[in-house]
Amino acid sequence: MTRRRSAQAARTRKCRSGNALEMRFRRELMRAFGRHVTFEAEDLPGTPDAVHRRARTAIFLHGCFWHSCPLHGSAPKANAEFWADKFARNRRHDAAVVRKLRAYGWSVVVVWEHEFNATGASRAVRHVARRLTVQRGSTT
Repeated sequence: MTRRRSAQAARTRKCRSGNALEMRFRRELMRAFGRHVTFEAEDLPGTPDAVHRRARTAIFLHGCFWHSCPLHGSAPKANAEFWADKFARNRRHDAAVVRKLRAYGWSVVVVWEHEFNATGASRAVRHVARRLTVQRGSTT
């Protein structure tokens, strides 16, 4: 494979890295906040899926499977011990990330996959809008 072809393949893989749910989530947040929302903020703990920096709000879209949703999370029956440990580590990591972000003065919104499917990004959008309103009220 030529160097040019290899670079093209890498760009294609990168574009396909997000799933349809995540892409819908991004579109709704962009529609609501435009350029004020950024995605995959690697400078923050846990690399939030979306960030509204002015509102100091980090938004995570958690998949019901990988993050052990209390309503819809289910572990595979094969290799059950491995999966139980894996999900426990994921939950501990998620909690640690939320604690770090809050310690830095950030608000955190976790939107579960099933919530997004039911209501779209509306809960996250409402939360960020409330934060912005509160901030505007405190500066006047």
